[in-house]
Amino acid sequence: MELASKKKPEIITMDGIDYPLADFTNKGRYLLNQCRDLEDQLNICRMKQDQVDVALQSFTRLLADELEDPADEE
Repeated sequence: MELASKKKPEIITMDGIDYPLADFTNKGRYLLNQCRDLEDQLNICRMKQDQVDVALQSFTRLLADELEDPADEE
């Protein structure tokens, strides 16, 4: 018995218009992959920015605490 494999065609929506991925040219697929990769990179940059923002806030707080009550370094 064979199982029927019914995959929904992937649809790409751009400017409110749906385009079946199966109809993309090689160049169209390449450009889509570039866009997806750039979106991934942008999300990674946003996460790194959030991490740097939190670290800066933390170090700024630590500096303020240090300036209020300097610890003796031995």
